[in-house]
This record gives sequence, C-alpha cells and structure tokens, in this order.
Amino acid sequence: MKKNKIVLFLLTCLLFLFVTDYRVLAVNKLVNNPNVTLVRPGLERSVEINGKYNFSMQLINGKDENTKTTYRPKGNTVFSGRNPQIENRPYNEAFPGSKSQIYYFQSGKSEEQSVYVSNVGFYQGRSVDVKWVIDDLYLDIPGSVFRFFAVDPSEQHLSGSKYYIPSVDTKAEWGDIFMSIGSGLGDKHTNIPNKTRPRYPFTSGKDYIDYHYEFYDSLTKEKIEIVGLWNVSNLNKLKTLEVYSPLNDLSKYYTYSNYNVYPNKYTNNIEYNYLYNNILQFSNSVATMSKYETSFTGLFERTNTLKFRLSMNNQTMGLDYLRQAIPRVAPSIQTVIGRVNNATHDQENYRDVYYDIIFGVGNNSIDKRTDKLSIETTAPDGYNIDPSQIKVYNVAENSEEVDNKISYTVTLNPENKAKATVTFNDTKSEEFNNGQYKISVVATPNESFNLSNNGYLIKEDDKFNGYMHFDLATTAVMTYTHYASNNIDTKQYSYKVDDRSIAKTNYEGTPTGEAKQNVPLEYGKSILSQYPDASELLEEGYQTSIDTNNIAKDTPIKADYVNKDKLPDTTKLMPGTKLKVPIRLTSKLGVTTDVDATLVVKEAKSQLTVNIVNEADELLDKVELNDYLINQVVDLTAIKEVTSVLDKYTTNGGYTIIERPNDETNLLLNSSKMSVTYKLKGNLLIESAPRLFDYGEIKTSVDDVHIRQAKNLDEQPPLKIVDNRSNKSTGWNLKLKMVKTFTNDGTELPNIMEYRLSDSDRFIVTSDAMTAYHSKTGGDYTLNDDWKKYDSGLGLTIGPGQVKKLGRYSCEIEWDLMPGEEP
Repeated sequence: MKKNKIVLFLLTCLLFLFVTDYRVLAVNKLVNNPNVTLVRPGLERSVEINGKYNFSMQLINGKDENTKTTYRPKGNTVFSGRNPQIENRPYNEAFPGSKSQIYYFQSGKSEEQSVYVSNVGFYQGRSVDVKWVIDDLYLDIPGSVFRFFAVDPSEQHLSGSKYYIPSVDTKAEWGDIFMSIGSGLGDKHTNIPNKTRPRYPFTSGKDYIDYHYEFYDSLTKEKIEIVGLWNVSNLNKLKTLEVYSPLNDLSKYYTYSNYNVYPNKYTNNIEYNYLYNNILQFSNSVATMSKYETSFTGLFERTNTLKFRLSMNNQTMGLDYLRQAIPRVAPSIQTVIGRVNNATHDQENYRDVYYDIIFGVGNNSIDKRTDKLSIETTAPDGYNIDPSQIKVYNVAENSEEVDNKISYTVTLNPENKAKATVTFNDTKSEEFNNGQYKISVVATPNESFNLSNNGYLIKEDDKFNGYMHFDLATTAVMTYTHYASNNIDTKQYSYKVDDRSIAKTNYEGTPTGEAKQNVPLEYGKSILSQYPDASELLEEGYQTSIDTNNIAKDTPIKADYVNKDKLPDTTKLMPGTKLKVPIRLTSKLGVTTDVDATLVVKEAKSQLTVNIVNEADELLDKVELNDYLINQVVDLTAIKEVTSVLDKYTTNGGYTIIERPNDETNLLLNSSKMSVTYKLKGNLLIESAPRLFDYGEIKTSVDDVHIRQAKNLDEQPPLKIVDNRSNKSTGWNLKLKMVKTFTNDGTELPNIMEYRLSDSDRFIVTSDAMTAYHSKTGGDYTLNDDWKKYDSGLGLTIGPGQVKKLGRYSCEIEWDLMPGEEP
C-alpha cells in the first residue's frame, strides 16, 4: 500500500513537469516587494480584498444549458481514437459517462483557436461569459498539443484521488482544474503500458503560448468591461508567465509570505521582473507544486481583456486557475437592478415598484467567511416596502428561492416603512459561500405617492412611454462583519452602474379636470333637465387634463354623472341651497377620477296668497303678494297689504280672528306658489248708530204734538246692522228700550218717545225692551233706509198738559241686537 501511494505521487509530479523557453530570468523576489500584500499561511482571513474586486471565475451548476457553465471550442483538433475526456487513474481510461472534456490545440493554424465559456461568474448583476483566445501558439515538436480542461460543473466535486487530474494533491477535486491550461500534460506515465493509452508527442522547452481572455454579457453576448481578481497557481520553475496591463500593478497583488512553523515550512520563491512595455513577468526558482509557494492573486481594474504569455522552461508547462483567492474576498458591492412592472390600473399590483438587489459572496474557505451580513433597502419616495414579498434567490443555483436552503430574516423599520433589512443568519455555511444572491423587493405606493417625484417619461416612440422611472442605484446598504476588521461593521453602499438600476413601472394617467363651483340651477328644475351633459359642469379643457400630461397615451377624457339614474331630486330645493354633484372623469385607458361640481339653486319669487275665510271656510277676501323670494322669511303682521285687509274685517268689520297661519311672524316661503289662511269668526253687531236724536224746539199745544223724525238724522251715522256670521239662518232681533227717561232739571217727561214701524204699528219706548226690527234671514241691514222710505223710526208724541215745565229735555235709549227669531 505504501508503494502505491508513492507511485501515485510521482505520477502527479511528472504530469506537472512542464518545460518552457526561459526567455528572461527574474531577479526580484515577489515577497520582497513592499507593494505586495503578504498573507501568512493559515491567516488568510486577516486580509480582505475589497468587494469591488469580487469577480472571479467559478463553475456554476445552473438549472439548464442557459445558466450553467458550458464550453464551446473553436479550432481545436479532434484525434481519431483518442478520447478527450478526463482520464481514469491508474489506467488512463476515460471516466465512463463523463461530461468533462479536454480540448486539444495545435500550433500553426490560421483559423481562430478559442474556447467560449458561458456562465463563469457574475459582475454587477450580470452573468459573465469568458472567451479564452489563443493569439500565438508555438509547439516545437510536430504533433504536440496544448490542452484546455473543460470541467463540467456537475462533476466539479469528483475526487482527484480516484480520477486523474494534474495536481500534487490527490485529494483535490476536478473543479480545481477548472480553466487549467498546459502542454504535454499526462503524456508520460512510466507505469502505464503504451498500448493502453493515447500517445501524444512530448514537448520541448521552447514552447510558448500567447493568449487572452475576453469578457461578455451572458445575456446580450456583448463585450463588457469588468473589475475583478485573477488567481494563479502552480507557477513553478518549469514555466514563466507574463501578464499585461491592467494586471501588471504589483500594488494590487497578494501572495503567501515565507512560513516556518514546525512542522510546516514554506518558502515563496516566486520571482518577478518588468520587461519592455511594462510587461510583468513571473517565474519561480523551485519546482514545487505547493500552493503556498506557487500562487498569487492579482487585482485588475476595468477592462474587457486580460492578456498573458505562458512559456516553457523545461519539458511541460501548465497553469491552474484558483477558484479561491489567497486572502479573504469581501462580498461584492451590491448592485440594484430595476425591473419592469407592466400592470394596468385594474390589476392588483398596479404602480408597484419591482427591483432586485444582487450581490455575490466570495469563494472563501470557512475560516475566511463573513460573520454577519445584512442589506438594508430603501423604497422610492411615496412607497412602502412589503416585507412579505421580499424573496431571496441564489442566482448561481437555478435561480430558485432559497428559503429552504439559506436562512434569512426580513425586518421592516418600525419608524419608516420604506426601509427593510434582510439579514442572513448563517453566513459561514457551505450553502451560503460562493453564492450569487438576488433579493427581490416589491414596493407599494403609500398615501404620499406623488407622480412628479417618479421620473415619468413622455416619449411616444419609446416602448416605456408612460412609465415611471425610478433610479434605485444607491438605495441599498450592505453591513457585514468579519475577522479582518475585528468584527467591526463594514458598510458597502450601492452606486450607479448603468441604466439597469432604473425600475420602470407603468402609470396610466389620472384625470385632473376640475368641476365648476356654484353653478346656478333654476329653481324647481332637475339637474338633467338643465344640464343633460355632465361636461357642462366641468371647467374648460377637462378633455386633456391628465396628471401625466401624456396627451397621446391618456386622453381624450370622457365625463358622465356618477349614478346618473340616482341623481338627487332638486325640484323642491330652496333657493340658495348648495349641493354636490359627483361627476366621473374617465381617461382613454379607463382610469377614473370623481370630482364634485357644486350647484346653487337660484333665487326665485314666491307667489303668496293670504286667504281670509270665515269659520265655514268661505272665502271672505284674499291678498296676493308677489314681491317676495322663495326661501325668504316674512312677517305677515308687518305686511301692510295683509294687515289692512284684516283690519277691514276685524277692526271695522266685526270679525274676530280665530285661527292664524302657522309661523305668522316667521313664515318661510318655500315654494313658488303657496297660500296661508286667516280664519275669522263672523259677528252680529251694530256697526253704527246715531249718537244724537235732536228733535229741536217743540211748542206745546192743547192737542197732541207729533214729531216723526229727528231733525239731525241725516247728519248722524246710520243705524246699521252688520251680520257676518257664517250661519244667518236664525235671523236677528233689534230691540230698543229707554235707559233714562226725558228729564229737565229733575222734571221728567215720560212716555213721549215711540218707535214707529208704520202708522198702525208703533210702541212707546219704555224701560222694557221692545223689538224695533226683526230679520228672519239675518244679514246686514240699515234701518235708516226704512226710516226714510217709510217715514218710520223713532219719534215723539206729546199730549196736552203733559209738559209740566218748559226747558231742554234729554233721555238715553239703548239698542240691543241679538241673534234668534222674534220671541
């Protein structure tokens, strides 16, 4: 068993004894250059490469051919009978079913010789392709080949202890020869019969290859410039490597320091020298294959091409690309990539902003991994973040959501809902290491949303015409801690990379037309009868009033009443009444805005009729008032037209008001025509009567003296009976009696006054009341008319000797009027 192990080790060593033409002997030790950063073996975590340089080539096992690392050779030589697959040890037989390949290239060909490698890493949110191109290949021995190892990502973890790979470490994985190149590799195995393996001509120490790498966007296939790091291993005395700008700045190099701590001892003998045109040449004075003595990491600034020359110093030459840099590599600076939201106004996610925060975690050994890592994101102004919609995906692993693989927590800022933080809980795990992560964020508009803040684009020939543009480049902040910074928080701020940081969200314009206010509405009219078209209640220009000013996309705007069949009944509203009328503005795309027009019922005159009726509701009189306004309050007791008529009936007409209109002194005129009523009770009364019956001077005689009428009767008010009772059927009686007999200074002259109905119907007026007139039908009556017509009435008859004393005699009489039939 011990012998077998030695043989395997020797086989591996022989495979890496590359010979090249040693053109220039380096004279400077890389470890002695003060600009080079030295990393002590075992303490790689104490030094950190800035996340700006996080890009390095990796094997990506994507979900399909479009996302995994694949190879496309061009100009390579295919040998009949020679299997291009990685060989199985110890018999050099192809690994059965292997997807990994070895591409062979020969010198002297005029056609392009290259390998296009898709999906080898990520840079600023882009998946990157690398094209390895041979510029010049010289192989001294005819038939010799130069190899490119194309490891399939699904086989990257196969162990080198079972299947042959050119490495000193038999525990290495196939992934360790990813992007490895060399000549003569595997062509000499002393313990393998020649007949069982494909033979390749051996190479000489004169071989060299000029080659370069080009970087492309995996999606667009356009050449791109990137910033990153380059890891070289297996640089021993068998070959020299020349690097060109921008990889020729030693201040951006890292290599292992010399180390002598029992039982390990490493001496870094990598040498360098600057050639013409500032070309940096590396070589080594020892043949070791230890990574501590043959490896370095260089950083390069923005470029789309890296150029090299590899030369043979002895028999074979080969160079490995380390997937892990020598020092710790910080997480890449996060890149914010805006997405497009095409949702329309009638969809749930309308106006939401979608964006992704993409960052990479370096391929670090466990001792170099980040201790804590979180990313805070801030939504645009007028938006809140919905933490339930934040999802994390591993872009390098099938773009599947990583909830079940990577533990993370989303926290919303309690004081600012526009901020959320994603914290990764197990940053040292193997699952998290060497990952490319996408944090998908959804921001939803809040109450402070304002279109003017959001970069709305009006450009008719642009497919994103009518979209809001949010530049989110600087909205993400990463905070992480690690050993190299003594676990003090390090912050990385996202920055503008290119226009991919702009999220685009469809916005359909909202109508901004204004409704008219205090529009007059004729009293008693309905809204539709006066304004059948709702546009009549809108300010001019409403058809093109849109918050976007995007006339072509969002207009014209239509207008109609909201609930047109349920508009309020305005026919009974009082003048001065204000009411809101909702009008719906609808844009070309169906976005609606409701605005309220204000109508005011116009002033109008009210025709008020004041009816005066008796207790039988028979109209006695009426007053028409036409000079007052609807909704005006009037005091009927202060209106002369009303009071004068009432006085005619009450003060002068014998009526009594028994019922007055409601709110007589505070009457609201609430319609164009209205009436109120005074109800009067009719009375039976003596409206007027002579105040004095003057019979003048009367001479006594031996005969009876008859005086038929008072001399002043025409000068006195008539004896007028007014009967305004509603029911006159009982008639009335007018009676007369003497209240005080005729006297003259104490001397009485009784029984001389008589009331004469006719010559044959008369009675002496005494203290006993007697009927002077009876009306069977009732009604008004003036007795003076009868007195004149029939020479009747109140007279005197004085008999001879009846006057005892001469002088002025006077008496008092009383007229009594009462309803009813004659007793």
